[in-house]
Amino acid sequence: KEHQGYKCKNCGYQYTKTTPRGKPEKDKILALILFLSGLSMRASGKIVGGAMQSVMKWIHQIYSREAWYFKAYGGGNERKSKIL
Repeated sequence: KEHQGYKCKNCGYQYTKTTPRGKPEKDKILALILFLSGLSMRASGKIVGGAMQSVMKWIHQIYSREAWYFKAYGGGNERKSKIL
């Protein structure tokens, strides 16, 4: 079966509703906190319900977005070589 289609009454645009993909940001941050607390990426992924590769990608994304914090406050310096 296909998904139900919808059509805009004003412009005639046809579309289908899609469900959101991916994990919420809170799960990604939880995986980062668990990893920085000493758990492996695999164990962090099992807890939040994601694959180890996904956890690695989330850590890279959060670290690159928040790198100024890690540099300013020294958080994660000892793990930096393992993250990057």
